Amino acid sequence: MSDFPCPNCGARCFPNETNCPSCGVNINEATAEAERYMPAPKYPALRSIGTVYQIFAGVIALVTLVAIVLFRQSGLVVIICLVTGLAAVISFLALAEGIKVFVDIEHNTRTIIARLEARDDDNAG
Repeated sequence: MSDFPCPNCGARCFPNETNCPSCGVNINEATAEAERYMPAPKYPALRSIGTVYQIFAGVIALVTLVAIVLFRQSGLVVIICLVTGLAAVISFLALAEGIKVFVDIEHNTRTIIARLEARDDDNAG
């Protein structure tokens, strides 16, 4: 298992350590505390659509390869199939990644807000 960031300060920690070498916090307790404020995932439909776009990209890649093999005698058709297929694959993969980035940004924003609200509650009480 490789190193990981401290859930409290972000410093580099290793699996055999129980306390963060930078801030001294107990890593297991800090991880449990951080997970307590993790919001539930949202937008399952968008996540599914992103996965569907990735599947479409794979199917288009396979269809492009089959078309190239079938039309290998005609150089111009092969070039057109290759360029069109490559553009479609890149487009679908870009759409899928764009959706995932949007969902991740939204999730990170909600996580940060929840942690800040918890910190404010701790400071107020």
